Amino acid sequence: PRAAFDALMDLELPQGMLRPSYAVFSAIRDRDPRLAAALCVELARSTDPRRNEFGQREFSGVMRQLRKTDGFEKALAWAQQQSDPAMTAQLVTALTKELLDDEQDADAVKAFAALRDSTASSDPDFVKDLAAAMVRVDPVGARSWVLTLPSGAARGAGVLAMAKQISEKQSAPQALAWLQGCGSQPDFDGAYQELAKGWPASDPAGKF
Repeated sequence: PRAAFDALMDLELPQGMLRPSYAVFSAIRDRDPRLAAALCVELARSTDPRRNEFGQREFSGVMRQLRKTDGFEKALAWAQQQSDPAMTAQLVTALTKELLDDEQDADAVKAFAALRDSTASSDPDFVKDLAAAMVRVDPVGARSWVLTLPSGAARGAGVLAMAKQISEKQSAPQALAWLQGCGSQPDFDGAYQELAKGWPASDPAGKF
């Protein structure tokens, strides 16, 4: 399969013809997840735009398959063993996203904690999903983490997701108390507005 994949990547095809590389790569990934993961990293390091794009696009798939076959701890360890810190960050971020999609909150938080730096922290959608998981695992730690993010859309999305989780799982007053502990920042306005809209009618005096 590896030889077939390499041949397909190098083959000159007529314009508009689809390259069946993904089918071959999927076969490699299903048969030998570690080989597929190594190949994915090799491609992502390539200076050839087509190979580089293919490798980066497959990060999520190879991390999902590694976690399925080897378990979370070994998949995370493999990603951390990469010599390039930027590559490690991309792989661990991909693993974190897969865990969030599967609602594996504790492991997602643990994977993200292994990252020293990640551009994903500026992605509002990623921060929103991670924040919701984090507040379910450790509300106090979640607040400390979200306050370390730079002010902006991503931090606002994270605080909003956390406040909504606490309101749904506990109560609106508890969510308000948690939010007030974060302080008052312009990018927290969305969270305050969301709590105000969902405030229980049975407690009009407590509404802010």
